[in-house]
Amino acid sequence: MGRSSGWVLVACSLLLQTSTAAGERPSLLDAIRGEFQRLNADIETIEILDTKPKHPEYWVIARGIVKDLEFKGSFEDELFGVFVIDGDFENVLTVVEIVPTPRWNDYLFWISEYDANSVTVQGHGSTYSDGPVEKQYRVPKQRP
Repeated sequence: MGRSSGWVLVACSLLLQTSTAAGERPSLLDAIRGEFQRLNADIETIEILDTKPKHPEYWVIARGIVKDLEFKGSFEDELFGVFVIDGDFENVLTVVEIVPTPRWNDYLFWISEYDANSVTVQGHGSTYSDGPVEKQYRVPKQRP
């Protein structure tokens, strides 16, 4: 992950922590949880894995997993999603794709290339770097 993307993740994390603690603004984590729960109502824990600017929106990759973190035979108990979110980090504007984990609780996804209209997502197993995946998505800018 490049230096600038690290700053975006820090800023996003601080904004999410502040808005969740203050309770004044909608939580992006809650919005993403809601999208994951459309596929699996048991998804509880949400993590933002990567963000990149899409001016004025953002590309986001997130992970959702069941609260107990125990594998019970369904790979859909851990989901990964690619989303377009608003510039205020409050709302999901577009669900680009949600997929079950390729390997239970041992997989990473990140954004490797992006611009305002497309994003390339890569992934692989976090322990052995195996099972590589690369997908490209095209989502035009949202209209105000």
